[in-house]
Amino acid sequence: MALIRDELMGGIRVILFERERLLDGGEIEQCYREIVAVLDKTQERCVLLHFGRVNFMSSAALSILVRVLKKCKEYKIALKLCNITPILIRYSRLPA
Repeated sequence: MALIRDELMGGIRVILFERERLLDGGEIEQCYREIVAVLDKTQERCVLLHFGRVNFMSSAALSILVRVLKKCKEYKIALKLCNITPILIRYSRLPA
């Protein structure tokens, strides 16, 4: 089962997370691979990561953002984030 889906909106590739919680190491790595697969095939120069459904991410899940940013820089793609809820930010900073 896919952890993300992507769609084109006004010339921007939007990647939407399908899970409310990103905790498991295997799922986190799968999510990264799915995002990179989208980046590999996209022709758009801007990608938007949409966190509308996500209400919790482990610190390991947050680390994929750094990896995705590096991949975007490699491909010369602008990366933007949206719909990051305040609760996601607050709880993601808590120690495990």
